Amino acid sequence: MLRVAVLIAFLVVPVVQVVAQRQGATGPLAIGLGAERRGDFQVAATNYFVVLSENPDESQAILGLSRVLPALNRREELVPVLRNALARDSTNIGLLSLAVRTWSLLERPDSARRYAERWSALVEGEEEPFREWAQSALEARDRASAKLALETG
Repeated sequence: MLRVAVLIAFLVVPVVQVVAQRQGATGPLAIGLGAERRGDFQVAATNYFVVLSENPDESQAILGLSRVLPALNRREELVPVLRNALARDSTNIGLLSLAVRTWSLLERPDSARRYAERWSALVEGEEEPFREWAQSALEARDRASAKLALETG
């Protein structure tokens, strides 16, 4: 009887592991990443939002949205996502960088400046927060904000 139980365990456990791995590969994050790679940005965005509804701190979904929403001309939808993520972790440099870029490209220089200054306070002496602000402002063709970013930093 013990031998049968051990044999079943050896046969069933690997099958269960393979099924679990396959289910993980078909979750909304995997579907979103696959859709993004194929250029199906609408499907990708939908799946990234599903991931964030289940786990608002999932950085891969936030970054995925930052790539696909601009392609769909829906960059504005990234604002509440970033606000929620930064409310949970206001010291995450990756999120602060994305916030600076997003607000600059949405032509909201006051918000971009606020997040650049937050980021700068975390990395004293580094110019990167202000360079990111300046580059993003230039990308949005906002020369006045770019100049202010460089003068501030």
